[in-house]
Amino acid sequence: MKGNTEHTVEKSITLITLGYTDSANEQNKGHGIAKYLFIDLENDSIVIYERVTHYDTAIYTTRSQLSGRVYGLSKNPKILSWFQGFMIFPSGNHIPPYEEGTLYCGNSYLVFLQSDTLTKALAFHHQQAFQDLNMVVKAIVDSSAKTHAFQTQVNLKEDSILGRILSNLDFDDFMAVPPPPPDAPPPPPPINR
Repeated sequence: MKGNTEHTVEKSITLITLGYTDSANEQNKGHGIAKYLFIDLENDSIVIYERVTHYDTAIYTTRSQLSGRVYGLSKNPKILSWFQGFMIFPSGNHIPPYEEGTLYCGNSYLVFLQSDTLTKALAFHHQQAFQDLNMVVKAIVDSSAKTHAFQTQVNLKEDSILGRILSNLDFDDFMAVPPPPPDAPPPPPPINR
């Protein structure tokens, strides 16, 4: 996944927020997908997937997915600016090394950018940039919902996506926040302040 940094035609953006898995295996290496956003700039289409763990009277997980075409998506200046901004980074792991025993409370994020001449894979812990793009896409989808039909069937296969990605990353030093041991209880519910 290497190439030059000259301006090229943007093709796609994939953002993955790593989370917990329902069941750890060799394919997912103990990770799950908390959020997945795929923006196909060639076909003006998107796939948005989210898995949320609820902590009501019982702990349970829900999944949602939305996919469809959004005309003009490939010409959105905020999305194109975001794409070009991340093309500046070299492919690789941008997560700082943590010493054993370090407590990090947050997610790991994977970014894949594809243009007509280049594909980049990056890993980060900085969430603001991902929230910014997600907010832009959400606003676009919300404003398009009245004029576009979106499919909502959940059919994303987390393990097949993660297995392919985690085994083919361009960098050997990738270290996401480690998943919990298989017998660990689920994380506590968030504190509402």
